[in-house]
Amino acid sequence: MYRVILLVVILGITLNAQTWRQVEATYVPGFLVDPEAKGLLIDDQIGWCKNGYLYKTTDGGLNWYQSIPNNTEITKVKFFTSQHGVYSTRDSTYITIDGGDNWLISPTTPPYLLDMEFADSLNGVLSSSVSYYKSDIYYTTDGGSGWMKSFVPNADSSVIWKFQLFENGNGWAFGKYDGGVVLKTTDYGKTWEEKLKKKSVFYGGFFLNENFGVAAGYRTGESLFITHDGGNTWNPVIVSNYHFSKDVYFMTDSLGWCLASDAIFETYDGGITWEHLLTGQFMGFDAEFQNIGFTEDKSIGYAFGSEGVLLVYDTLHSNIDNDLPVSNNFYLLQNFPNPFNPATQITYQIPNDGLVNLKVFNSIGQEIAELVNQYQRSGKYSVDFNGENLSSGVYFCRLQSGDFSTVKKMLLLK
Repeated sequence: MYRVILLVVILGITLNAQTWRQVEATYVPGFLVDPEAKGLLIDDQIGWCKNGYLYKTTDGGLNWYQSIPNNTEITKVKFFTSQHGVYSTRDSTYITIDGGDNWLISPTTPPYLLDMEFADSLNGVLSSSVSYYKSDIYYTTDGGSGWMKSFVPNADSSVIWKFQLFENGNGWAFGKYDGGVVLKTTDYGKTWEEKLKKKSVFYGGFFLNENFGVAAGYRTGESLFITHDGGNTWNPVIVSNYHFSKDVYFMTDSLGWCLASDAIFETYDGGITWEHLLTGQFMGFDAEFQNIGFTEDKSIGYAFGSEGVLLVYDTLHSNIDNDLPVSNNFYLLQNFPNPFNPATQITYQIPNDGLVNLKVFNSIGQEIAELVNQYQRSGKYSVDFNGENLSSGVYFCRLQSGDFSTVKKMLLLK
């Protein structure tokens, strides 16, 4: 039995806007030392991990059990719904339609998958490794029963590691060809065109919508490239002078995260500037992050790293009344729910009678609303805030009374 560190970050009802707590995750019967361990969470309980072998968790990542009895090394695992998923070895690809209870070999699907993505129940794409320097891209129009080779520029010497495919047939591929390359399709992956070519190798990337996208560059000085016009133009952004970017994810056009070596960075302004959240060495583990994503309802985020390291970002909160501290101090609790759409409740406590001011600001410091500006007696208060006429993004709630002042971050998702 081996043990690795599972780190859980919960953005919830605590005395601080964010709290990191460390627990142990157990892998049974043990795992290969996989420097490129990757995985995903289906919800707050179910998850899958390629950590040498194929592992599954049913308790949010505390315990991981080998899902298939043989010790075949896994190259890829991915789920498209809670029931439909695939895993791949160097020789075969297997499919499940019952949440992993049963796996059947797919004779028509190429082996050694680097990634697979579906736009809908019929149209999908995959990348199959041929060698370290080459992968083939295939597309399907019948839900994976048959796969045909796509037209790809420089197909004989390119490797694609990650796809993103939209329901309208547009999609993106991130990989390398004499450096890094980002490809675009408008026909569900049948044909691809080159939209970005740089020295950085693009192991990951993410498009929030048809226009706003980010490519993660594995090269110092070329950490990220951002587009706001569907890939026609790209602007370079340096996340860190000391880290290589491996993957990226955006919750909104303002809020996003970047995996860079053993660190995670966060942005509130669409990727223009980045804040260093944590470093693995500081948290007590030596690992490089590999992939980041969110569950379908965006309630749980996850970041997997080498040798089984996992970070979980939880936006689900308990009832705020149960978490209000009983003391003679000022408190501004995290709004509930958060993220919210369009209404949320803000609860605070003041220990002394006095003038109370409660305001909401947008991400650039402009005042959006004044919720309270009056004399109040000591006690607990709750105020409703409605963002119906506001756009999605990060907002800040500031409580002031006497010499006391504190701020909480709120996320509006529409």
